[in-house]
Amino acid sequence: MSIKSHSSTLVIGATSEIGAALCEHLASKNIQLAMTGRNKNKLDHLLSSIIEKNHKTFCIDYLKNKQIQDNPFANERFDGIVLITPRPSSNPDTTPTSDIWRELFECGFVGPMEVLRQAIPNLNNNSKIIILSGITSKQYYPALPQFAVLRSMWLAEAKALSNDLGRAGISVNTLSLGGIWTERLSEKIEEESRATGSSIKDIQSHRTHNVPLGKYATFSEIAHVIEQMLGKFTSHISGQNIVLDGGFVSTY
Repeated sequence: MSIKSHSSTLVIGATSEIGAALCEHLASKNIQLAMTGRNKNKLDHLLSSIIEKNHKTFCIDYLKNKQIQDNPFANERFDGIVLITPRPSSNPDTTPTSDIWRELFECGFVGPMEVLRQAIPNLNNNSKIIILSGITSKQYYPALPQFAVLRSMWLAEAKALSNDLGRAGISVNTLSLGGIWTERLSEKIEEESRATGSSIKDIQSHRTHNVPLGKYATFSEIAHVIEQMLGKFTSHISGQNIVLDGGFVSTY
């Protein structure tokens, strides 16, 4: 096991699909968890799915500043923070209106950053911060120009935090994800199979033809990588963007 059993890890955005899988994985490794989410019912459901119930939850809505500014973590100590950044809506418009940009920045960067800002003073020395970004931070994708802007902002922030927190032995890295096998994707493939008569295996192969490893990441694979990044693997790695995409990104 790469993390000590008494470690406390804050997962921001724990009720997302990735967040829930990560929390269940870390809990199975006897990692003490603090979990945030915007929906109390989802947080309660997540907590009930974890065998060991001695974990904490914090209901925080990124768009409700008072919930964040009251500093819900005042009495907590963390050895690690995983920030699962919100997924912005898909929009190919490269010049959205200022109102759209404000909404994207508020929900996709400003709100999550404020939660992280409140939690950082509660970190122990030699802690780890992991921010989930996306491959649009590494390689431009024409269908998702707004993704590229937000994901790149997190890379720049991680560089700044790495420089600022390094003297305390705190490493800050981003993990950029490529394609993921979600439940919704599996459903879409099954629907396509029924509609076209093609086999599920052939549809999967077609969808991942541009991924050298020939597959998308599972939630389990993502959770294992994050577990390692919370441990000694990143003891001398900081300010870096680690790409988990099966080899899709072709840039050096």
